[in-house]
Amino acid sequence: MNARVYAVKANCNRLLDVARETYKENIGDIYQLNRSLSEEHNLPLTLVYQGTGFVFALKKNDIEGELPKGFINVSLKKGRWIFSNLELVCLFALKFVLVSDFHSEKDELKNEGRTRRNSPIE
Repeated sequence: MNARVYAVKANCNRLLDVARETYKENIGDIYQLNRSLSEEHNLPLTLVYQGTGFVFALKKNDIEGELPKGFINVSLKKGRWIFSNLELVCLFALKFVLVSDFHSEKDELKNEGRTRRNSPIE
């Protein structure tokens, strides 16, 4: 996903530049959330990107008992707890919207370039 956002050269289109910067800030917010929750709960949380988005992961042996309240979609896979929380879900949804907007703008820019090349000389 990152490669697509940074594939278009900077300073080519202001809207793409704004979308790229907002995307970068959103990803930073996701990683900051991971650090904050790790510190708050004193747990070595890691972020994992799956096909459906980011989730938190925690080795089964890194916690005794249950996960703190506020975590959702909890499952145990290959010796790791995989889970999320509402803030992470919202941040990923925003990332998805930003990437969709970025691709729409990129397509418009691409089509605009074709139109200019194919237009008759006046």
